[in-house]
Amino acid sequence: MKQAGDDPEAKKRIADSSGPVYERLLEYDNQQLTGELVPLYQSMLDHVTKNMWLAEPSTLDHYSALVEYVELWNRGLKQSLPTEVMFEVKHEEKKLDPFYADLDLQFKRLRDELKK
Repeated sequence: MKQAGDDPEAKKRIADSSGPVYERLLEYDNQQLTGELVPLYQSMLDHVTKNMWLAEPSTLDHYSALVEYVELWNRGLKQSLPTEVMFEVKHEEKKLDPFYADLDLQFKRLRDELKK
């Protein structure tokens, strides 16, 4: 018995009807990435770099991960780095989780000190 997923004509109808929706979704994601997200990461990196002298040593331990994350996006978006490389090095925001956790810890610590 042939299943719907095996029918090439059914697949074509679905692709033809849904294709434009997915194209718009991809277009939106790409615009958001290039127009908003990567510039925000670059701004964060610039801020940390300019104010490095104020950062806690534990925060600075994560500086290289932030630099690498932003630089990989910059190179990838300028097509100076093959997409395969980004997959191979597992370019994921998850790598910044320790940085975010440290920032949160330092923020809470400073807030508590100011309350005293």
